[in-house]
Amino acid sequence: MLGALVYRAVRWLCRLIPRRAAYGFARGVSYLCYLLQPARRRVVCDNLTHVTGDRGVARRLVRPVFLSFGMYLYDFFRSQKLTRQTIGDIVELATPEHVEESYKSGRGVICLTAHLGNWEIGGQALALFGYPVTAVVLPHSSPEVDELFLAERRATGLRPVSVGVAVRECYKALRRGEMVALVGDWDTTEGGREADFFGAPALMPRGPAAMAVRTGALILPGCTIRDRGRDFTIHTLPSFEPASTGDRERDEEETARLCRRALETFISRWPDQWFMFHRMWKDEG
Repeated sequence: MLGALVYRAVRWLCRLIPRRAAYGFARGVSYLCYLLQPARRRVVCDNLTHVTGDRGVARRLVRPVFLSFGMYLYDFFRSQKLTRQTIGDIVELATPEHVEESYKSGRGVICLTAHLGNWEIGGQALALFGYPVTAVVLPHSSPEVDELFLAERRATGLRPVSVGVAVRECYKALRRGEMVALVGDWDTTEGGREADFFGAPALMPRGPAAMAVRTGALILPGCTIRDRGRDFTIHTLPSFEPASTGDRERDEEETARLCRRALETFISRWPDQWFMFHRMWKDEG
């Protein structure tokens, strides 16, 4: 109950304070977290070393990651204010043809993204642009807080489903030709597999590739990146079909490989907005 009250208070403040001032406050709190959490700084640095290949570059990126994450949280708590009339002023689709062509195929679309930029606003923006989107989300440990988070997402037309009960709903959505948003850079189900990611084995989720192979849905890689300090651009690659040789195991492996390469493309380009605070690789720590 206390957690829900705290989150309600934070949400109220985020809507009350002017955005520029709120961003400054969020960055200040995030900087304090950066100073007080050396173990988490080390994890972020280790992860970014894999991405950049340079420990010195990775160290310089750690603080921007913390600061950007604070701004991400602020944007999440004020997302209920987004509407179909205002979303275009905040979020731009860099290549709308990728989205439209994929959706019009009628095969269902898996929107594959990472913990990069603002994946929450990305899904909400697609919903506000008129696309039917089901998003798989992690449930909060507090049911009251979880319901608050779900309400934030539903307010923009997004259809959130929690990990653990999501598979059936996702298959239904894809068979209706709709979109399913999945984060593919961190396994949260304990059902992942070790696979090459940035040149080293990491535990990666199987869900996006398995779902695509079993339904024939297209995979649309994308990410929502903060631009110019306060606005966002949804960047996408052209969608691709899952492998289809008749050997399901082999097809899932190949499709998962293509998914990882797409995510590497985005994370390499914007490493300072990759919010991976969990250790991705086992060769450090």
